[in-house]
Amino acid sequence: MEKPQTPRFYPGWLVAAGCFLATTLEGGLWFSQGLFFKPLAQAFSWSRAETSLAALRKARRVERWQRIAVASAKQCGRAVVPPVHDPVAIATLLDEAAAGDGAVRLMLLEPSQPQGEPIRILAGTPAPRAAVLLVGPEGGWAAAEVDRLASAGFRPLTLGPRTLRAEAAPIVALALLRFIWGDL
Repeated sequence: MEKPQTPRFYPGWLVAAGCFLATTLEGGLWFSQGLFFKPLAQAFSWSRAETSLAALRKARRVERWQRIAVASAKQCGRAVVPPVHDPVAIATLLDEAAAGDGAVRLMLLEPSQPQGEPIRILAGTPAPRAAVLLVGPEGGWAAAEVDRLASAGFRPLTLGPRTLRAEAAPIVALALLRFIWGDL
């Protein structure tokens, strides 16, 4: 009985090679972000970011967010739609804070950062005319950012002992602020 001859080429090798190539390429792109990220972060005074201000404007993200705000205001019967402002660099935000528009300035910190007070501390304060709420990036604010913002008048607050996702934190914070102060 003759032994069957095994082919020298298996189609599965193409699949394996394709997967290896795709994984290598993806890993290279993933880890090369450090090369491209540093100039972006320096340009906008950020220590970390997911996208640039120009990319947000080009993608018309602010217009989309404004449409969502209008739809949300309609749904909940709110007569005044809160404005959605263009994203700005931290330096611009600090310049606006120095101008003093009378708004209460708050920033959310992760519970592990020692500077933050629990948000419930605001329960005894009168409702402000306006408020500015900063939510940090995933991974939290850098210590230098916290110090810089605090020296510009932003009050560091936490939402409790749990670390929330960056997209969940503003929802929780706004709900708590509305509970504490009512509509602004």
